[in-house]
Amino acid sequence: MNGRIEAEYVLPPEGDNPQTKYLRDDDYEVTGATLQYRDETDTFFLHIGTKADVESEIPDEGDAENSTVLGVDLGIEQIAVTSTGMFWSGDSLNHRRREYERVRGELQRTGTESAHRTIERMGDRETRWVEDYLHRISKALVQEPVAHGCDRIAFEELTDIRDRLPGAKKFHAWAFRRLYDYTAYKAEAEGIDATQVDPAYTSKRCSKCGTTLDENRPSQSKFRCQKCGYEVNADYNAVVRSRAT
Repeated sequence: MNGRIEAEYVLPPEGDNPQTKYLRDDDYEVTGATLQYRDETDTFFLHIGTKADVESEIPDEGDAENSTVLGVDLGIEQIAVTSTGMFWSGDSLNHRRREYERVRGELQRTGTESAHRTIERMGDRETRWVEDYLHRISKALVQEPVAHGCDRIAFEELTDIRDRLPGAKKFHAWAFRRLYDYTAYKAEAEGIDATQVDPAYTSKRCSKCGTTLDENRPSQSKFRCQKCGYEVNADYNAVVRSRAT
């Protein structure tokens, strides 16, 4: 209200943090940012969106209809990864969730009636923020099949997804379902179908040569085929593989 304020954004030291992973890496491009103020903690947070291009190596196997399918893989670190090589990081969503859980815990320990009313208001604000965040991702997801001439979006099956994803909580299962529903009705408006497919073995099966081994996935985010040596982001390997099958 009193005019523009310019402030320096100071990055933390290089290390195991999102700033090093996404802002210091030249492979990632900053796409925008949202500044948010949280009155319950009197704190400002700057949420920065980034994207990275990856080499798309879609296998030749499968019938001709596969070429019109956009695959979408869901995860904790990367909330959504498409077979066209687009990534949407889950860092902002997970960070926001942890902050709400921390503040809720402090208010619950207070135990006053006022604290309980504040918890209810926080829950409403959190739900609105998450739903808006997922709406924005779903809008971008639908633009991918439009841009690439696909007529179907294939999500991995959501049933029992918490059992398949290490670290997934009830909140994540709810968010994945919301993301699918938002994407489905936006896709329908574009004449594109959305469906769910069985993700069996896609996390450990090489999208390049087809070899399936437990050792192919040394971590949640990395994939390295023990047979052909192909290395790629694990979520991207899974979504390309599910599209081809």
